[in-house]
Amino acid sequence: MNAFDVQKCEDDEVKPRVEREDTFGCVSRTLRGKMKRDAYGGRLVYNADNGDEVGEGSTAAPEGESQVDVEAMKTEIEFSGADLDDACRLSKLHQGVLVRFTLSYDPYSRAMRATNVREAFPQANDKKTEGGVGAESDDWKRDKPVVEEEFGVISVIKSGYGFIKCCSRSKDLFFHFSELAEDADSAKPGQEVRFVATEEPRRGQLVATSVRYAPKGSAVFATVDERPVRGICKTKLMFSKGFSSSRDGGDRSSKPHGVLELTRSGEAKEYKFTRDGLLDARNNPREGEVVQFCVRTDKRTQHESACKIEIMRFTGKVTSTKSDGLYGFVEHVDQGTGEVGKAFVHGAEIEGQARLNVGDELEYALQAGRKSDEYTAKRVKIVVAAPVDANAIPSRSESPRMNRESQFSGSQFKITKGPDGTRGFEMGRGKGLAEKAAALMSQLKIDACVFVPVAGVSSSASLVDADAVHIDESAVADAA
Repeated sequence: MNAFDVQKCEDDEVKPRVEREDTFGCVSRTLRGKMKRDAYGGRLVYNADNGDEVGEGSTAAPEGESQVDVEAMKTEIEFSGADLDDACRLSKLHQGVLVRFTLSYDPYSRAMRATNVREAFPQANDKKTEGGVGAESDDWKRDKPVVEEEFGVISVIKSGYGFIKCCSRSKDLFFHFSELAEDADSAKPGQEVRFVATEEPRRGQLVATSVRYAPKGSAVFATVDERPVRGICKTKLMFSKGFSSSRDGGDRSSKPHGVLELTRSGEAKEYKFTRDGLLDARNNPREGEVVQFCVRTDKRTQHESACKIEIMRFTGKVTSTKSDGLYGFVEHVDQGTGEVGKAFVHGAEIEGQARLNVGDELEYALQAGRKSDEYTAKRVKIVVAAPVDANAIPSRSESPRMNRESQFSGSQFKITKGPDGTRGFEMGRGKGLAEKAAALMSQLKIDACVFVPVAGVSSSASLVDADAVHIDESAVADAA
């Protein structure tokens, strides 16, 4: 078919014509779709007779649902998300809700159209659907899924939409302001919210719907097992500039991290940790030190890491010493297991580098050795010093290569002196010696005859005749 006699229409001719305002109706089929701008397929019924929506004998506008005659509404009309009023939320228009709308005639489709659709009695509907997240029933004959609310934090805010960082999902979810049950102007990054994750029908992607503000502390990104466990530091955490401490559950993969090892039932498992996991950043465990920590599980990625890390401290007494107190052994009772432990202790690990004596009470950390039962005391403090007999004769050092005094007095260096008595090799020393040597060599003159081989002389004989070389002694300058 072809069109003939095509003429331009005036704006008034194509503009929808309002037939009736504030028309009462009832939603017979809910809109399909979770986004207001993309929703479609909604239907509502109304009374096509002029102004007979109210009950018999009433002429004033109805003030409640009881005054609306729903049974008289027989005419059905379709509407979409674009026909909703700006203040109307998509989640409120479930089946059976009374609405008000403007009945218009559309010249394009040559059919009646419902525009400015909104709730007729919003306060009554809020009481019915308080705590709900959508329609009470599904008139599209679909299986109604079990709705569970999730928590998260608003991460990004744009014009009309935003993204939510979920506590239990690795990806952020999109949400539109039409799904926000709060004032859109008050939404800002960092605000904790509760929402429902729903699959968007057009693209099949998950979006956040029925978004509401949640009390502070509701969004929890990780769970912590408060039962402390004991492990050994395998890799020391190296602090680097440019990385700030953050406790908001963000990504930890880009930060410097250390490694702790936990052995259970003969199986070793490693847990990474960052600076946020240390109870005290000043007590950063070294490699091999025994630590106590808790296991943290990220709800987004199910990744386990170490947190609440502290270096374990033990209290014991010195049982024996060697080399006049230079080193010895200390015993302690493990408060966790009740077992008696033994560790090697060196005087250099003691604060102040004091001398060890039998009976000294020490507080220290443990560093694991190559064998499972070998430990070395580190970060040692003397809690109670044992009494020392002032009349006792000091024992001879058992180590011929070192003694107590030279061990802690620091290294000794001997600075060499040159032939002229100066110390060391200062900058500029020897400057001009090469020039002087060249000048002296130039003053030395040697007169010599040209060498001529002598026939018949054997190879073992002298090839140089001493009388053939003559040195002019007067031409030689005295170098001295």
